[in-house]
Amino acid sequence: MNNSELQKRHFAALQEKYQVGQYKSAAFDSFLYLILRKADLGIQVTNSEFQWLEENRLFGTVEIISLQQYQAEDKKRLEAEFLKLRIKYYIPKELELSIASPVYSILWKVDAGYILTDLELELLDNYGLVDTVILIQDILNFQG
Repeated sequence: MNNSELQKRHFAALQEKYQVGQYKSAAFDSFLYLILRKADLGIQVTNSEFQWLEENRLFGTVEIISLQQYQAEDKKRLEAEFLKLRIKYYIPKELELSIASPVYSILWKVDAGYILTDLELELLDNYGLVDTVILIQDILNFQG
């Protein structure tokens, strides 16, 4: 199979994935192919490219790509939210925590107004987060 044939098949697969449907030009469209390839590779689609998709009434495609790009940025948003929790609950900068650390779930839980279990407080204590535990206990005492 030559490159041209592979490119056409790839374009057809991307059209299906991004629900291009009955686009006015059934023939190969290199600009649409560029946009779909960028989206598929996780490369940011520009405002002018989104505008072109909308002008061509490819609203389903816009929705899929927008959601995909939102999801791609979600880890950064989550890390920023965790940083705010670290500051708010006195987590030392030198304490390295992965984004999957249970400490973040516990901080999120307390920040949402939930009461922590003894095991959760003990876990924070095991991380050496004495100031954090004291702050949380003060918050719980104030609420009680």
